[in-house]
Amino acid sequence: RQRLRPGTGDPVMPCFAMGRDRNGVCGIPWPWKWWSQEPQLVQQRSGRWVLAARGGSPREGGYTFKKLDEDSGLLLDGGEEVARVICKSLSHEELKWTKFGHDLTGVTITKSEVMQEMQKASNEGAYFVLPSQLNGVDAPSPERVLKSLEECKSDAMLFERRGIRGHLALHPAVSQFLLDNARGTSRGCGLNSVGKVLESINSDRVEFQNGYLRVGPESEESLRVLVANLHKTQPLILEDVPVVGLQHSKLFTSSFHLVHLAFASACPLDQRHRSDNFHEELSRSILSVQYLGALRRAAEKAAENARRKQKVFLVPPGDPGEQYFHSRISESMSRAVALLGPEDFKKLEVHILLEESDFDEFCSELMFYGVNLCS
Repeated sequence: RQRLRPGTGDPVMPCFAMGRDRNGVCGIPWPWKWWSQEPQLVQQRSGRWVLAARGGSPREGGYTFKKLDEDSGLLLDGGEEVARVICKSLSHEELKWTKFGHDLTGVTITKSEVMQEMQKASNEGAYFVLPSQLNGVDAPSPERVLKSLEECKSDAMLFERRGIRGHLALHPAVSQFLLDNARGTSRGCGLNSVGKVLESINSDRVEFQNGYLRVGPESEESLRVLVANLHKTQPLILEDVPVVGLQHSKLFTSSFHLVHLAFASACPLDQRHRSDNFHEELSRSILSVQYLGALRRAAEKAAENARRKQKVFLVPPGDPGEQYFHSRISESMSRAVALLGPEDFKKLEVHILLEESDFDEFCSELMFYGVNLCS
């Protein structure tokens, strides 16, 4: 007898050790198209946001995501465009890693605070590469899932994180969209810059949890396979985003201009599961390709707009007190510039944005690579 799918009456093909479908029926579902659909990067296409300034009444609204193609879409708030979302793989071919990085001559250190720089009118049209985990959200641990802007604003520990403050400076619809769509353990779909990489290696030794990676017993072969597939990384980039959110004082800004965003993670590996050499090299490699994606898109933007140079701010991710922090960031930037190439690098005006807490120690490390100091 031919078996039918519960609730629809659709026929189900015979089972040949293919497992069960989503209704618990053994076999290949009909039609075939349903079975072949890939997970979507954007799981929640509409949602509500609420954000109040310190001592003020809450503002609220709703966002809608409109897909343009497999790699991009538009984010709307009340019918007004507030971001163009891009999640495109770096390359179809394996990256040509060089043994050594590139010196960072021409890169400038800027001492400031991330919200302040994003809200400066002089930085309109600049790219800001914000700290995050691999799902676009700067969650403090693999277990903690951030759900609301009010949580990010009110929690003092969260507000100290540069990635969180960068989120709160944006249009609230954009920030809530990122929180709602960040790939997590409980979400089968969502934003995940290394999703295609993990699909390709198909290893049970690598687990993605709330933007962090947990990597099992290491080996040179494991590292080689992972690095060989990093060209499939999909850096998350948001363009033409209004900077109309909160200031560092937690009051709404009075400025209005557009910036572009990318996200990078220096510590995608759960610290409790790290053994230094293997995991440190993997962390540097993953950060390098995220920087590469941001710099490459910025160079393309410069060519599109015939601008003399496109301004880019790299905001170092991670904990400044962590072992290897400064050398990891510096070397990853150097590798990314080497992969980008000199012609594209000439199109950029790159700033490394340092805050008071990590300025002195980081400066000495960066100046070793030829970075200029700007007061």
